[in-house]
Amino acid sequence: MNETGKSNKTITENFFEYLRYHPISSKLQILFFVGCLGILIASFLFPNISSFMSFPIWIVYFFLMWLPIVPIALKTRSKYAISLAIAIIGFLLLFILLSVIQYLFPDIISAIISKAIILMTREQPLFGALLITAVIVGFFGLWMKYSKSEFGIQDVWIQKGGVIGNAASQIYSTQDGYSERPYSYQMKISGLNFSDIENFAKFLAKNLIIINWKNRENSVKMWLFVTRSFISYFDIFYSKNENLGTWIEINKEGKIIVFIAKPDYKNIYREVTYHTLCKNLAEKFEQSFIEFAKGSKDDKINSVKILKGEK
Repeated sequence: MNETGKSNKTITENFFEYLRYHPISSKLQILFFVGCLGILIASFLFPNISSFMSFPIWIVYFFLMWLPIVPIALKTRSKYAISLAIAIIGFLLLFILLSVIQYLFPDIISAIISKAIILMTREQPLFGALLITAVIVGFFGLWMKYSKSEFGIQDVWIQKGGVIGNAASQIYSTQDGYSERPYSYQMKISGLNFSDIENFAKFLAKNLIIINWKNRENSVKMWLFVTRSFISYFDIFYSKNENLGTWIEINKEGKIIVFIAKPDYKNIYREVTYHTLCKNLAEKFEQSFIEFAKGSKDDKINSVKILKGEK
């Protein structure tokens, strides 16, 4: 690794590093590709089942790539996560239904599509043109409405890196790259109420600042929602290694410990000094917690705005 933290490793080294930091999701993806290869071979050996087997491939893909949003939704109770989980489950059920129909009635879907194409291009071309135009305009309108909605704004914020991306945007130093050492920071206040820390974590989860948290004897450990593929959240939720995701821990003595996982650090749009990034995160969480602890509804809303860089 060079002085700015860039990796000069070979493809093989990067592959095994990926396996190290994604012990669960990497195995699921390998199983998926092996399964795809098996289905491809089976389709050549048994042509009659090839049309049916194409649908399960997409079912497995959506299952693997998006299903982690379900435990995130159950844990955080976030409207954004719940809505996305419902949409994903709906797509899965739709694909299952289509595969069953394709298996029971192999020609019905192609017949319907062919009939619709003939109707819109030969028998009723004006109707077909109007329908296509209406669909395009409708999708565009829905997209515009979504982009301006609470969900659309949340999606853009996540794509920009969440709390880490916002904290990194305020740092200009690029010396001393990544370190696996947790960063310790002492808040200006101490003797914190444990229930305040726990409620703070729950509130951040509901606003999808964090995706998971665990209560310790005197502290609460919170894993941040960052820019990464959803399947990798399997590693954070179900692996025994707690350092596979980026976390913040706050204890009753007012001590904040910050750890940034290597994959999350590498996903930052530009590399910054590690300890400065950790300090920036700790300071933001300190400001956010102090605001939250004031207790009013507006103060709690402001605590989220601080972490999002809106205040």
